[in-house]
Amino acid sequence: MGHAEDKQREAAHIEEQVFFHFRHVRHAEVDAWARKVEIYFEDLTLVKAEYLVRVDGKVIFTNLEKDSDGARWKPLCEADGYWIGDDGRILGPMGIRKLSPGTGGFLQVVIRTNANRKRSFFPHLEVAEHFIGRMGSDYKVVHINGIITDNRSSNLEWALNDTDKKAKADHRGRGPRRGISASTKEEIKELYADGYGHTQEDLAKRFHIPRSAVSSIVGPTRHRRKTPLALV
Repeated sequence: MGHAEDKQREAAHIEEQVFFHFRHVRHAEVDAWARKVEIYFEDLTLVKAEYLVRVDGKVIFTNLEKDSDGARWKPLCEADGYWIGDDGRILGPMGIRKLSPGTGGFLQVVIRTNANRKRSFFPHLEVAEHFIGRMGSDYKVVHINGIITDNRSSNLEWALNDTDKKAKADHRGRGPRRGISASTKEEIKELYADGYGHTQEDLAKRFHIPRSAVSSIVGPTRHRRKTPLALV
């Protein structure tokens, strides 16, 4: 019975913390046994999360799950209390943040970072880095359908900065430089030219690079040998 009472007190404490950390919350439902909480906002139907209680009593909310709109959420790096959705929305203490056109027409929002400085966050960059994976400065994020306000993860991909002329160029990627070495490029060219069934999709998966990067390396498909060279 004592353990059950502890869980009841924990649930009440978590509910208080939800209203302390977030604004415009209608109510919260806490499952103290599973350490999960469902948060109902005024402008967002539902957000599910897990929580951790530190030794000092501070509550940390993590692992946001799908909400009623089908979005996935991850904590926004550099800004505690904010999350990025794979559909391009940004959730903060006051609910979903309003986005406005910024540099180049790309949507942005100004958020105070953990360093107590205001900075512009661009959803297309954050979605790409959090849900697709971070690439180096040789890469840029492109919108597949050409609509720069459509920041769903399914509409974004990384492409080399000096290639993919048909795609609309977006902002350069951030993070450590992770270019493709000359030896790797030569290996990709040889595998593709030999004609042993190595498609561009296969090579992209093998070397963990975008398909557009493979296309830029192998060049026009007319140079590919359709059959292996005869031995002499």
